Amino acid sequence: MTGDQIVLILTIAGFAAVVKSIAGFGYPLLLLPILAQFIDVVDAVLIVAPSNLFLNLGIAWRVRGQWREAKTLPVFTMAGVVGAVGGTLLLSSLPVQTFRLILFVILVAFLVNRLSGLQFTIADQKAHRLAPVVGGLAGVFQGAAGVSGPIVTPWFLSVDIERDTFIFAIASFFAVTQIGQMTVAAVDQLYTRDSIVIGLLLIPLSVLSLPIGAAIRDRISSAAFERVVIILLAISAATLLLRLL
Repeated sequence: MTGDQIVLILTIAGFAAVVKSIAGFGYPLLLLPILAQFIDVVDAVLIVAPSNLFLNLGIAWRVRGQWREAKTLPVFTMAGVVGAVGGTLLLSSLPVQTFRLILFVILVAFLVNRLSGLQFTIADQKAHRLAPVVGGLAGVFQGAAGVSGPIVTPWFLSVDIERDTFIFAIASFFAVTQIGQMTVAAVDQLYTRDSIVIGLLLIPLSVLSLPIGAAIRDRISSAAFERVVIILLAISAATLLLRLL
């Protein structure tokens, strides 16, 4: 990559990190399409992982008092770790387009439901039964495509929890599955010197974004916050569609 390309990537990464610090997700969704224009998709996924981990840990720590309210999170996350390990092993062998198509269908179905006014919520009993299945699927996408927000975000919106609990749940899930993904990638020797260096360069940006995003989030209403989340999901659906065409 040229110096100008690295500056562009760092600029987009800074913006994406602030967005994630507000909404709890969106960093890989905004950054991976840019990186994939210049480098291999596998390298792009691995470059984003370290800074995304720091973001998730920082976000989860800021709202850690909500852990008791995230009732489906433990089983959802355990299944996600298993899925992330399997997905990372598939990272260099399965067509990325397949994952993008599935993510796109899931996103469109959720957005149509959410915007139709006929919003469904998942009752506690059913949520506990479905959590391992959905969590495992989300983990596979995290490991194989570097993105699981289009699955994780609709799930935790549908179980009807408060805003800070939502933030804690998705950030915690992303952090734990990210650790699994990075560990398997390191053992499998998927990291290169360049991916390590660029990945480390993105970490300071993620750390600096945390107080900015938290300050903005504290100043907007719950309704406005959900609109931000829906807009981000719509953007990610449009991005996936463009990459499928």
